[in-house]
Amino acid sequence: MSRKRIYPDNKLRQLAYISDSSETENTESTLEESSEEETDNEVVPPNHNDLFDDEVELQNQNPPSFSWSHATNFAPRMPLVTYIKGQTNLSIGNEATEVDFSFKIFPKSLFIYIAQCTNERIEMENKTLKEKEASSASDSRNATDKMHHMTDKFEIMTVVGVLLIMSYNRVPQMAHYWSLNCSLGNAAIQKAMSRDRFLFLISKLYFNSPEKSADASKLY
Repeated sequence: MSRKRIYPDNKLRQLAYISDSSETENTESTLEESSEEETDNEVVPPNHNDLFDDEVELQNQNPPSFSWSHATNFAPRMPLVTYIKGQTNLSIGNEATEVDFSFKIFPKSLFIYIAQCTNERIEMENKTLKEKEASSASDSRNATDKMHHMTDKFEIMTVVGVLLIMSYNRVPQMAHYWSLNCSLGNAAIQKAMSRDRFLFLISKLYFNSPEKSADASKLY
């Protein structure tokens, strides 16, 4: 029967230290060997440019072939729009100018009618001025000077032309078109009509008879 060997405490500590140090050395040597193996067996990443060049070269050597076929039973999902040739009632030649086209859309008879309606409104304004001068018992010459003269189709056409210029040549205020400042004033408008006359015609411009009929609605 074997006897159980008993070691003192200092001997046990010595044996435990020796075993721990040997295991640490074995682990470090194993890690070094594995790192050396990984370095030797390191995989180099491929160059994508080389792969792309190889694919292009392969495609050039063997170009893809397509087989085209005509579909006989094709049915579009939406119906195709049929072409309709444009029609116009304007009897005008190819040598027509912008003014000729303008008179086809806005005939001179329209400007004559606008001038007639505006003159009716001016007559009503003059009548009101006469009544005011008569009630104040002032000099009749002053009343005559304040009277506004009638307009015609040419002046109405000028007003429309001035409005067209104002539509693309914008300034802070309408009176600036007649300004002496070269950065504000418009020479074409200044030559066409005076400021006071333009403002007066704009305020009295009518496209219908100003006399309200007895059976007219509230929206007249």
